Amino acid sequence: MTVDFTSSARNIVLLKGEAHFEVAHDKTRPFSVTAGNNTVTAVGTAFNMQYVDDNAFELVVTDGKVLVKDRFKASSSNESLFGKRPVTEEGLLMFAGEKATVLGKVETRESMSQDEIDDDLAWQQGMIVFKGEPLESVLLEIGRYTPVRFHISDNSLRKRRVAGYFKVGDIDGLLSALESSFNITYEKVTETSIELKLAKG
Repeated sequence: MTVDFTSSARNIVLLKGEAHFEVAHDKTRPFSVTAGNNTVTAVGTAFNMQYVDDNAFELVVTDGKVLVKDRFKASSSNESLFGKRPVTEEGLLMFAGEKATVLGKVETRESMSQDEIDDDLAWQQGMIVFKGEPLESVLLEIGRYTPVRFHISDNSLRKRRVAGYFKVGDIDGLLSALESSFNITYEKVTETSIELKLAKG
């Protein structure tokens, strides 16, 4: 992450990972976060951004509103890709309780309940919440917080749905839950490599 605060603007570039921003109200110094090809601008609001791959990010607006725009497009462009949402000359307005995946344009967008927002922000309290995601997606998310890498030897396990609350960095707790609740056994190949298998019987 790089930061550039001046008397007329507050600019941040999010290079990887996830961050939550609570923005002090100051119309004279707009607050902008650039991730990949897009910029999210706020005045007095709170929002969460998380890279889901090298170019796409997930945006959750927890308070106020933000403006999502393509930093490479002309400001006069009126893009139909934003559908029937409020579109300014610069981009798409998103409001509190909305979540979007952004890859140059808003690929998906949905409304969220407060419980869903709390689950999305659980990482701030050192927890990760899963509600039936495929095992391979769960392991990718867990891998963001630990040097340990997981290898799935049985392809049938990749799409197995996993649900639960897990403590960030607690690999032993995760392995114990997988073994007791999801019929998945494991072998620690090295200190930073774990192989997962379907339990026999």
